[in-house]
Amino acid sequence: MGEAEYNKAMAVKMKSDTELLNEIIIGRVTNQEATRLDIIATDEEAKKEIKINDETIAKMLKSKDPDERANAKLTLENINNYIKMRGITYEEYKNNGCFEMNAQKSTIIQKKLWEKFISTIKDAKKLSYDKKNELYQAYINNLVKKAKIVFE
Repeated sequence: MGEAEYNKAMAVKMKSDTELLNEIIIGRVTNQEATRLDIIATDEEAKKEIKINDETIAKMLKSKDPDERANAKLTLENINNYIKMRGITYEEYKNNGCFEMNAQKSTIIQKKLWEKFISTIKDAKKLSYDKKNELYQAYINNLVKKAKIVFE
C-alpha cells in the first residue's frame, strides 16, 4: 500500500475525549442490559463471524476497486500490528480469550440487543431502518440516563 492510499484510509476523524467516554459508557450500559436480558454470544457464533470477516477481507484483497484493496490491506496491517504488540500468534489472536473473539462476541451481543428491542415494536416491519435506529438510540439514551455511573 502506498503512502497516499494509507493516508486516505487513515483519514478518519479523531474522536474527542468526551466522544470516547460516551462510547465506553454506552458500551457498558448496553452490555449490562444484554446481560439482564440473558443475551449472550457463543464461541461458535463468534467463530462463524470471524470466518465471514476473513472471507470478506480475502475477497476485498482481490477486488478491482483500489479503495477496497487499500481498506483490506489496512485492516490486515492493523491486525498484524496488534499481534506483534501483544506478542501472540495469529492462531492465538483468532482463538477464545483473544481480541478478535471477544470483539466478535460484543458485536453479536449488540446485534441481538438491537433485534430484541426491534421485536418489541408494534409493526416494526413497516418502519424504515432510520426510524428503527432512531427508536433504538432513544432506548439506549434512556438506559444511559437511568444508569448509575461511577468513576473510580
